Amino acid sequence: MKIKLNADNLRKKIKDIRDLADRADTARTQIDAAFERESDPVSPDDFLTRSSDGIQRVRTVADKVEKSMNTIISLNENGVGKMEGDDYTLDIPDDAHVTDSNSLEDWAGKEQAAADADDLQSYTKGGSKRTNRSYDEVIHSIDKNKTNSRYAVKFIDSVGAENLTQIPLNVKTSMSREQCQDPINAPGNLAILLGDVLSSASREWDESKSSDVAKKIAGSINDTSQANGGENSQRIKVLNAMMGGHDSDGNGVNDLKFGKSFLVNLATEAEKIDYKMSMAFAAGRRSTSLPDQKIYEQSGDPLAGVLDAMGNNDEAALEFLAPAKSGEPGIADTTRLDRLTHRWDDLKADHIHFERDGFSGLTAAIAAASQKRASTNTAERSR
Repeated sequence: MKIKLNADNLRKKIKDIRDLADRADTARTQIDAAFERESDPVSPDDFLTRSSDGIQRVRTVADKVEKSMNTIISLNENGVGKMEGDDYTLDIPDDAHVTDSNSLEDWAGKEQAAADADDLQSYTKGGSKRTNRSYDEVIHSIDKNKTNSRYAVKFIDSVGAENLTQIPLNVKTSMSREQCQDPINAPGNLAILLGDVLSSASREWDESKSSDVAKKIAGSINDTSQANGGENSQRIKVLNAMMGGHDSDGNGVNDLKFGKSFLVNLATEAEKIDYKMSMAFAAGRRSTSLPDQKIYEQSGDPLAGVLDAMGNNDEAALEFLAPAKSGEPGIADTTRLDRLTHRWDDLKADHIHFERDGFSGLTAAIAAASQKRASTNTAERSR
């Protein structure tokens, strides 16, 4: 199905619809006033209610048409559609089942996500771009849509969860100012933005999808051997920039809300990584002159970011740090918590430098879990 849109003509029609609603509203007010002057010889209440509902329905139609128009325009501006003379066009496949404004929004979000993912990867991996947008234009589109769950899920699937921690490291800080106004800080800014998208997507995933994505992300940071120069310790830093430290209001709690299943699965996988080795590599690379401090000043602890994120999810924090003992729902198994709180003693004993980020992340998660003491669930409150 091909859609052609002349935006100027449609805007005039939308205005006509809204003008009609305004005239009807004015007439309704005048009728109500006339009844009042005559001391309501008959009750106008039914008329006033029905006419008000009808006027609102007309305005809602105008709003929906305008929203769909703006969606089509946005897709064209971002390279999904194309201009034909004065018309915006879109080719929508029949199997997309676009039949109304809601299904158009759903399809558009997924198409935009795929286009953004392709263009972003063209800047980080090379190759041809799906559109001719600049790097900043791609980033602007991702930022604009980051809270749209349908967009976020499709974006993560298109990029590949296993690639998330590498993409910011591949951003070229030598990009021209025409492509990117702030190339030096582009890697760190991208890592933070990917965290926003990941947060939105994770709230939509079921247990199976959460586990799958968590394993892919953990797998991407799991090789911290000397043989590869500890390259994946840098990916750990990217992950921590993605998930931790989002605190724009300065209240000490992560601003992002990740899905519970995703957080618990990712923390479980990240805990398996040799944190001593990754933190030793990270400490060794801190003295290296690297461009973006948003990444390279991050902790090398694989759990730092995910624990910080648990600070805004008390259910995930309790489930990970103090799960119920088998067969005893009101008794907490604190084995993991005890082990984590002693990690810093182990690092000291091995003379490995460690950062406050990992400890503050654990503190945030413990604080979140402790909120469950006020739970109405007796078992949770007991743990």
